[in-house]
Amino acid sequence: MTAIICIALFLGGFAFPPLWLGLVGYIIYLWKTGKQRRSDVIQNHLEKMVDGRQSKANVQNLYFEAARAFAEDHGGRIFPEDQDIISCTVVIGGGNHTRSPS
Repeated sequence: MTAIICIALFLGGFAFPPLWLGLVGYIIYLWKTGKQRRSDVIQNHLEKMVDGRQSKANVQNLYFEAARAFAEDHGGRIFPEDQDIISCTVVIGGGNHTRSPS
């Protein structure tokens, strides 16, 4: 959806040049809110996992780098023996939930 909006603003700018300002504004908006939007998506997936009492889940459109950045933003720490593992504590529904590797 984001790409469609950007393309529409870009192409529309040829007919109505002030739309290019809208494109610049939209790109700035995406850049400034990226961290919060990522956090909201991951938090939503975590809430579904807690509600479903799941300890593991595969999320198709979530890259490791985004999950790692989310964990680091929430006080996560990387395990020195394995750089692909990170643990953090997240508050969901008023309770702390920590998942460390087993």
